[in-house]
Amino acid sequence: MRVIIFLSLILLFLSCTKQIEITQKFHDPKYVVNCLFSNDNIFEINLTKSIQINDTNTYVVKNAEIELFENGVFVENLFWNDSSKKYNSTIFPTSNKIYTIVVTTDDNIVLTATDTLPSRVEITELSYNQFAYINDEADLMSENTLYFNTNLQAINFYQIMMFFDIENFPFNWENLKSRDSIILKEQTFTYSTKYLIFSDKIFYQNPSSISFSFKYSDFSPLNYIIQFKRISYSYFMFKKMLRLHIDNQNSDIWDGVSDPVQMYSNIENGYGIFAGYTIDTIHLNL
Repeated sequence: MRVIIFLSLILLFLSCTKQIEITQKFHDPKYVVNCLFSNDNIFEINLTKSIQINDTNTYVVKNAEIELFENGVFVENLFWNDSSKKYNSTIFPTSNKIYTIVVTTDDNIVLTATDTLPSRVEITELSYNQFAYINDEADLMSENTLYFNTNLQAINFYQIMMFFDIENFPFNWENLKSRDSIILKEQTFTYSTKYLIFSDKIFYQNPSSISFSFKYSDFSPLNYIIQFKRISYSYFMFKKMLRLHIDNQNSDIWDGVSDPVQMYSNIENGYGIFAGYTIDTIHLNL
């Protein structure tokens, strides 16, 4: 009897198996422009082609012409840097000016992008709370509050990052969280991340302030560098959608599978980002 039941179960599972032939659709590649520019460096533009989902190669494009305009006036043609595999300018961007690039590829595809370089906003004060609170994972959290003066007549966008100031390890980023309502309004997640972004659209007085936290460490001495960036709207949207995209890639059956996130791009006739930022830094020595 057991044998009969066992054979019946096998037949049942076999009868539920069906082979489906999938026809994979390939899309024509598009050009991808990437450039995050600041007034402390020249323009460096990375030009590549998009790839299929199962392709792990990088297709760098080096035979294009890239024209740079400042406030609508032609400045120069960018030159190809063979060591960095990027197109470089000879000028540095200037705050409060509008920059446009026109990219013409060797197959006569024209891509354009425009963005502005916002003026720098300085940190006026930093306060540090060593034992701020205990989070949901029972971690003891320290908290920083940054004070700054913002332009209350317009909406501005910001990014915060913090890394360990360790010799030979200049970009050992600290994971940040925030319980500040300003940041929580912009973020759609509550876990730690390497950067926090926010806008000042509901700020009503100066000095303005923003708070963020990180895991307490009893290691001493501990030196941090905090980066406070004023970013353009395009930079803000790109980083916001990138964070959501990465979050979706890490989803599983317990959290549920999320819908795909459409990445933000301000590149006309292609993909990528061309966006400006300025930066102020402050040291936190514990």
